[in-house]
Amino acid sequence: MGHLGLWYLGSALREAGHQVLYCDLGLGDEIPLADVYGVTGMSPQASQVLELPSRLRQVSSKALLVGGGPYLSLRPQDGIEAGYDLIIQGEGERVFVHILASEGSEQYPIIHAPRNYDLDALAFPDRSQAGRYHYAVDGVGATTMITSRGCPYRCAFCCTSIWGGRYRERSPQNVYMEMAALRKQGWGAVMFYDDTLALNQERLAQLCSLISPLGMRWRCFARGDQLSEDVALLMAGAGCAEVLIGVESGSDRILKNIRKGESKRQIAAGIAAARKVGMRVKALFIVGLPGEDRRSLEETETFVRDIQPDDVDFTLLSVFDGSPIARNPEEYDVCVLRTGGWYKGRPGQYASTVATSSLSAKEITAARDHLEATFKVKEKLV
Repeated sequence: MGHLGLWYLGSALREAGHQVLYCDLGLGDEIPLADVYGVTGMSPQASQVLELPSRLRQVSSKALLVGGGPYLSLRPQDGIEAGYDLIIQGEGERVFVHILASEGSEQYPIIHAPRNYDLDALAFPDRSQAGRYHYAVDGVGATTMITSRGCPYRCAFCCTSIWGGRYRERSPQNVYMEMAALRKQGWGAVMFYDDTLALNQERLAQLCSLISPLGMRWRCFARGDQLSEDVALLMAGAGCAEVLIGVESGSDRILKNIRKGESKRQIAAGIAAARKVGMRVKALFIVGLPGEDRRSLEETETFVRDIQPDDVDFTLLSVFDGSPIARNPEEYDVCVLRTGGWYKGRPGQYASTVATSSLSAKEITAARDHLEATFKVKEKLV
């Protein structure tokens, strides 16, 4: 998903007549010489993002350094102190173009970008770099897409409501046009990065009707309480091979603590509906949520065995600036040892950054590793 943000920005800049070069330090790219550098990064990459200005100045001492993305949108002052000339909070497509066309923008070091409400008006992402990233759905080469921005839900661990803003969606026709173009370019599959693709079910039905003739395979995220059998049947018929569902916990008490807005029963029903029509389900869990204890861990283990997902993912709770937990820690039974942290890592190579009144950080890490080893390594859950 991080690449999509840059690729949308790249398209906007190219349309405005600018030459655009991409540099992925994660792939070992060398920093090119440029007049302007746009840097993005997520909260777990904070140290690298804050170190970059000094490296960029060594390559091009007079370049304009513009920071953006999730981490700097939440902590813009950190970016200014690290040496960036400007920080763009939020969606930068239009603002970045305006900055490069204007004189004297440097006098406003932190710019809050107005949200883009007409998503259909944005140029499709510049996927000239997409072949460098190897995604597949059912063995078919895939690229990433997003059909909406923002999320109407307010889960306690999530900070996208702060920088992602109000939920907005592209029209089914606009999404179809992008997918049809991708099909002509040789892509046979797509991974949708919407927080939940099934939120607007009337729109989803229109979209499925339009894209079904393309014969493309796809994966997406959805909430369990949005997946009735009829909805799942529409998705499967339009090429959906797998749905990723944020279960978070097998304890209704924990789900209530994090303001998830759905119950185990609803989640289980959605998973059953998806599997009944032939879609695979990957169930996503977070260990160490507010109030986590031995009983809730046992409930989660039992729940996984009951719902029988095709795949699972267990991660540790990471508390990010801007999330309800970070803003109001006194309301939650969780002790934040440090903010940030990686979403995922190998067992033994990352550790919990939180504790609860019942479990230490070490115990939470051990519980996650146990659940992952119990369910992830098996081809079929028993």
